Amino acid sequence: MKLLSIIALSMAALFASDAFGNSRSEYVTCDSGFYEYNTCELGVDLRNAYVRVDRQLSRVTCYRGENWGVNRFGIWVEGGCSAVFEIRYRRPRPPSDRREYTTCGSRDFDYNECYIGRIERRSIRLENNLSRVRCVRGENWGYDGGGYLWVDYGCRATFSYVPRRPINPW
Repeated sequence: MKLLSIIALSMAALFASDAFGNSRSEYVTCDSGFYEYNTCELGVDLRNAYVRVDRQLSRVTCYRGENWGVNRFGIWVEGGCSAVFEIRYRRPRPPSDRREYTTCGSRDFDYNECYIGRIERRSIRLENNLSRVRCVRGENWGYDGGGYLWVDYGCRATFSYVPRRPINPW
C-alpha cells in the first residue's frame, strides 16, 4: 500500500511539472516604491504562467489581484508591495533573442550616461525600475542612437537591449 502511495505521489509531481513545461523557475524582484504603481516588464506574456510570491520584501503584505498581478507585459505591483516572484511557464520559454542587460542610474538626480554600444533599432526596454522615481522613456531615460543609454532626474533601472550584429563582409 505504501509503494502504491509513493508511486501515485511521484506521478502527480511528474504531471504537475509537465503542465508548466520544464520544472525550472525564474525569479524576478519587483518593487512598488513610495506605494506607486510599477510594471516589471519581462517581454513575455505571463497571463498563462504560474506566478507566486516567493519571498516578501516589504512590510506590506502582497495579495494577488489587490496590490500585485500579471499582465501581457510582466508583473505589476502597487500599494507598497515588494517581493521576489517565482515564475514557471506553461510552455518552454521562447529562445533568447540575444538580449543583454545593464543597470544605469542617475546619481543625486543628475544626468548620467552608460555606454552600451550600438543596438538593434527599438530593442531597448526597461526591465526593472530600481528607484523610487518612476522611470519613463523620453522623460528621464532614453537611448541616444550613438551607443549611450541616458538617465536623469533620479531614474535608476535595469535595462535590456539587443546588440547590433557586426556586418559580415563576406
